[in-house]
Amino acid sequence: MFLKLGDVHWDSNQDVWSELSEEVAINSSRSVVSLAVSDGNTVLSAFSGIAIECQGHVTRFLTSGSLVRALNSKTKDHDNLKVEVHHEGNIVRGFLGEYDLDLGIAVVNVITFLDVQVVHLSPVVEVELLPCSKVVAVGRGICGKLMATSGILTCDSSGSEDNEDLMLSTCKICETWEGGPLFDIEGNFVGMNIFSVKESTVFLPSSIILERMDHFRTSLRRSKFLARLESLKAVRYA
Repeated sequence: MFLKLGDVHWDSNQDVWSELSEEVAINSSRSVVSLAVSDGNTVLSAFSGIAIECQGHVTRFLTSGSLVRALNSKTKDHDNLKVEVHHEGNIVRGFLGEYDLDLGIAVVNVITFLDVQVVHLSPVVEVELLPCSKVVAVGRGICGKLMATSGILTCDSSGSEDNEDLMLSTCKICETWEGGPLFDIEGNFVGMNIFSVKESTVFLPSSIILERMDHFRTSLRRSKFLARLESLKAVRYA
């Protein structure tokens, strides 16, 4: 099914339009990008990404750790691999930032201005996420189409006490959707879609993403401080 609202285009297998408000649709269109691993001529892998921070002309995008694995696995067969960020007809160069392959999370930085809408990373406190809560997974294809599919939240069925906080969704996605956001029907950011397994999709909750991003920022500040400290020591003892 192809849905259109002004300049917002949705490519979906089911009628998710009735689940979302116009504001949520427009914000999603501006916040979700396609991230491609390319050799300059051919797109080798593609994932979705979420704009999470803009400072001046530097924009940071959250995406799946699968992008890092794709870069590593294809380096031996291709020269000059790069990350491309596709959004609203624009293609700009992206640079891999921090990542955590255990959690399946990565950050891509862009130093070229893009007119995007930042998704605020904050835990959903006003909406209690319970099994059967309605959610919408959003992704963007390399061709530029914004894709959406709806589902509900489900609990991990393994029965393990270690996974009591793990929730899945019934949204059906493919690799291109990995790294895209999961929203509730009010437009609150629930988490990032990581991968599909059987009839479910695993997502990283917003609270864990926020915690990890805080760790990345702290580590970066510490690294900058230590680098500056070492340079001053060199001047002192010169």
